[in-house]
Amino acid sequence: MESVQNKLNNFENLVMSDATDKKHDLISECEKKKKEKLDKCELEFLENARMYIRREIEVIDKNRNETVMKEKIRYKQEILRLRNRLIDELFDCVKCNILKFVNDDQTYSEWFFQQLDKLTKEYEISSGTIKIRRQDEKLVPQIKSENFGIEYFDSDDMIGGFEISNESFTVIINNTLKNRLDREKEEFLAQHNELEIV
Repeated sequence: MESVQNKLNNFENLVMSDATDKKHDLISECEKKKKEKLDKCELEFLENARMYIRREIEVIDKNRNETVMKEKIRYKQEILRLRNRLIDELFDCVKCNILKFVNDDQTYSEWFFQQLDKLTKEYEISSGTIKIRRQDEKLVPQIKSENFGIEYFDSDDMIGGFEISNESFTVIINNTLKNRLDREKEEFLAQHNELEIV
């Protein structure tokens, strides 16, 4: 009977050993699958984290670039405002100097008639109309002796000079100092219009 009992014990040990081996194999297989799943989850997490970081860096770069661009625009506007103010001040000074010139009766009168003579010869105008400022009435007697009628500018902002036309008004020449100053300012602005801020 002992041999049956031994056989039973051996069989039981064999079954238990086989069960223990299967248990270890199952545990090992589960550990392996668990590790694979954890590795896969870790890779997915890392990839998601990389994508999130990349998107956040793009947002930060975009915001930074927008801020930099806004500041550049703001500085450019400020520089343009200051530039325009300086240009206005420059041409105000030029206008003041022109007014000083116009208020010097002898110099202005000489210039006025030199210009009148030059333009009437250049455009072959022997008679017609000259438009002047009211302040230049002292020049009327000499202008009339040159066969020209007199008209006055309606505006008070004329700072000197004249506008001349032939009798049929087919030729009109604006030789006012205001017109010259305005043209000079336009040309100056056209030549110096570029402002680059890098």
